[in-house]
Amino acid sequence: MQHMAIKTATDYEAQARKALETWTETTRKASEVIVKSAIATQERGAELAQKLYESGVAELKSQAEANGALFETLAGQYEKQWQAGATLAQESLDAYTAYTQAFTTPFTAYQRWMEALTQAATRR
Repeated sequence: MQHMAIKTATDYEAQARKALETWTETTRKASEVIVKSAIATQERGAELAQKLYESGVAELKSQAEANGALFETLAGQYEKQWQAGATLAQESLDAYTAYTQAFTTPFTAYQRWMEALTQAATRR
């Protein structure tokens, strides 16, 4: 027969202490892994938030610049349109003046000629 060693209370105590130390160490290591993972996740989240913020700000700046350029172009086009309208109005006025003078000048000349004839006839 094989000899079975009889365990004493001290042996059970040592075994329990060893099991407790192993459990404590594995729990500490697991907690350390969880904490490191949480920190890494938080850092990645912060980096992502920073990148989103920076890209959002960059996009807003880009849109503002594009809108500024668009408004500048529109203002330039409005100025050109206004100048073209003013030029058209002046040319229309000049054409109307020339048109009316084309009819009034011969009539005025005829009136003056008739007045001169009338005055000459009354002097005789």
